[in-house]
Amino acid sequence: ILIIAAIITAAITPTAMHRAEVNKQYEIAMQYLNDLDYESAIMAFTKILEIDATYEEARLALREAYLEYIRTEWENGNVEVAQALMSEMREALDMTEDPYTVTVAAEATCSADGLEEWHCILNDDVLQRAIPATGIHTWDSGSVTTPANYWATGVFTNTCTVCETEKTEIIPRQMDAVLIVNE
Repeated sequence: ILIIAAIITAAITPTAMHRAEVNKQYEIAMQYLNDLDYESAIMAFTKILEIDATYEEARLALREAYLEYIRTEWENGNVEVAQALMSEMREALDMTEDPYTVTVAAEATCSADGLEEWHCILNDDVLQRAIPATGIHTWDSGSVTTPANYWATGVFTNTCTVCETEKTEIIPRQMDAVLIVNE
């Protein structure tokens, strides 16, 4: 009987100690999350999942810690950090796809910024980022807006087909063309 009691006690004690350790770690992790200390919260929730991979509350809290950390970094303009956190989150939670999908809501043009949207597949969160204007115009074939004559230069004008910006080129006076040919 003593041997059986010792075996049962040995089997129960680690489980009770294990649960107490996990619960203590969970309390610490939740305090970090409440304090908006996302790095520490992520480390603490990760530690819990190393101890007990089946602890679903810790997995959900880890997910929320990552999502809040990503949003905070994004809103602070640290897009590269946010994107690195997205990759880290995918690995930490053994996700088969990226937590965010990116779409271009509006293409950038020569004069107007575009818009990129990052949609979270885990909730309805959308992060947005401006795509800077390209500054590269698409010029039409142009036309002579002022013809050159013997005494005056002319003007050839091209117009951007997107933003209607104009650029002009000088057409040499006809007298200058005659002088160049005769030289």
